[in-house]
Amino acid sequence: MDNMIYILAICISAPLILMAALADAKSRRLLSFMILGICITVLASEINSLLASAFADTMDHFHVTIVITPITEEILKAMPLLFTAIIFNDNRELLFQRAMSIGLGFAILENTFILIKNVETVSLLWAMIRGFSSGLMHALCTISIGIGISLVKRRRKLFVCSTFAWLMAASIYHSMYNMLVQSDYWYVGVAIPAISYIPIAIAIKKRKLNAT
Repeated sequence: MDNMIYILAICISAPLILMAALADAKSRRLLSFMILGICITVLASEINSLLASAFADTMDHFHVTIVITPITEEILKAMPLLFTAIIFNDNRELLFQRAMSIGLGFAILENTFILIKNVETVSLLWAMIRGFSSGLMHALCTISIGIGISLVKRRRKLFVCSTFAWLMAASIYHSMYNMLVQSDYWYVGVAIPAISYIPIAIAIKKRKLNAT
């Protein structure tokens, strides 16, 4: 079905929207940004499809996934973070939470959509790989952009070029992951998000301990 991603987005977002109305302010913000991540997945799917069609004569699916989709997806995921940092609040902890929620929302819908498209061939191993690699990769890329924006937001001379650098770094990381998981070295691609997660988790834990 051509509109399957819309069906899945509604099914996943509807209960989140209803629960967000009952949640406290902090939880409501996190749920709202998760829903926003789901909406970004739909938008990214449409844009990627248009770009893939436009470059169909020069790029196959493999090249689209390593050249086009990482850039469009990371830019779209970063836009709400940029908007909130510039207009409302550039607090690092808030940007981290919002980035995490956007990345999780994006990963949930993307994994669900790919599951439905390949339901005849998926397995428990596939679920483990998608959950602990692709899903984690999306969250980490968005978190890194959020942290980067918080570091450079108040340095006006560096803000534009540094934000662009963080976006490109996340896009390159994303592209490397997509390239490796489609190659003979797929196990390296699968391991990269988990390896990246460990030092980030340790740093965040230490920061929280130092804060207390």
